[in-house]
Amino acid sequence: MMKPAENLEKEAGKEPFLLVYPDGYKRYWNECRKSATSVANQENINEQAFFEAMLHYFNKNYGVNGKHFYAIGLSGGGHMAYKLALTMPDKCKGISAIVANLPDQTNLDCEEAKKPVPVMIINGTNDAVNPYTGGEMKVNGSSFGRVLSTENTFTYWASLAGYKGKPKVETLPDSNSGNKQTITKYTFKKGRKPEVVLLKVIGGEHAFPEDVNGFTESWQFFKRQK
Repeated sequence: MMKPAENLEKEAGKEPFLLVYPDGYKRYWNECRKSATSVANQENINEQAFFEAMLHYFNKNYGVNGKHFYAIGLSGGGHMAYKLALTMPDKCKGISAIVANLPDQTNLDCEEAKKPVPVMIINGTNDAVNPYTGGEMKVNGSSFGRVLSTENTFTYWASLAGYKGKPKVETLPDSNSGNKQTITKYTFKKGRKPEVVLLKVIGGEHAFPEDVNGFTESWQFFKRQK
C-alpha cells in the first residue's frame, strides 16, 4: 500500500471502483518522452496493449466495466497518464498527472489523438526535476528532453476541451502553515465539456503535495466527470 493512497484505498472499500497499482516494465513506462532512456522506451513496450489486457482481465475476473478507466500517476507515472490520455482517449476517461508536464514537440514520441479528456495537473513551482516553467528535464545528470511549462500543459488540455478565456481561480486553505507551501487552483468547467484543473503548489517540489492529499483530490475530480 502506498502511504499517500491510504484515503483512496478506504474509498475503494465504500464506492464502486476497483483500485489497481500497475507497475512499469523494469520499473519504468514507455511513455511519450522521446529522450527517455529507460528499458521500456528502448524496447518500445506496447503500453496500450498492456492496459487493454488489464481491462479485459479485471472485467472477466471481477466484473468491472471493461470499457474505461481513470489513471493517476506521479512523475514518470504522470507521463504515462498523459500517454493514456493522448493515445487512448476513448477508454481513458480522465487522468491526474502529478509533478509532470507534457513533452514539447521536439521530445514527443506519441501520436496524439487530439480528443478532449478530463485532466487534473498537480505541479510544484520549486520542482528541480520537472521544471514548472518548462525546459530540459534532468534526473541524476541524465537528460529526459524538454517539456512544456505547466501553464502550457494546462492550456493544451483546456484548448482540446474547447475552453477559451481565463479559468476560475481560487486559493485553497493552507492546512500546513509550517511547510511554506500554498496551493492555487485553476479550473475550467462548463456544461458537458471535460473538466480541466491545475493545482499550482507554490513552493512545492518533486513530490506529493502536502496541503492536500493528491489521491483524494484526484478521486473527487474523477467522480465529477460524466
